[in-house]
Amino acid sequence: DIVHKLGIRLPVLASQEYSITTRRPEDKILNHTLVDNKTKSFVSPIKGKYFISGGSDLGFDVNQIQDERVQYFVNAAKSKIGEFDSENLDVWSKLRGLSADDVPIIGTIGRYDNVYLNTGYGNKGLTLALGSGKVLSDMIDGRCKQNVEHDYSINRFYLV
Repeated sequence: DIVHKLGIRLPVLASQEYSITTRRPEDKILNHTLVDNKTKSFVSPIKGKYFISGGSDLGFDVNQIQDERVQYFVNAAKSKIGEFDSENLDVWSKLRGLSADDVPIIGTIGRYDNVYLNTGYGNKGLTLALGSGKVLSDMIDGRCKQNVEHDYSINRFYLV
């Protein structure tokens, strides 16, 4: 809303991601998160449950759960950890901002040198949070190298 009021168009797409929770069978213990790079999904143990997440679907309404995508992530989890109760699932989805080139947008907005952006991470926000915070801090303090500012600038898009 803020950048829209400033007349700025962000090249950020809404990426829909899924979160699925189910009861963990008593006889199965998972001590750490499993990452499946092939299916782009995760399975984490949380208090007697499995938390399954994944996604990056573009162009869907966040209020519309795609059953085939849920089944895709359930099957991916089963291939890693074996059978579990896939009938009683708690499923929800969320939107994350994904930049048009899958590289975060960090820095000022051309005509507003006192407004900074730090957006467009898609599902990598938590992973890149510390590094991007450091980059943004260096930009604000004037310590950032020019090539770094250029690499993450919104000016790399034709919109500005």
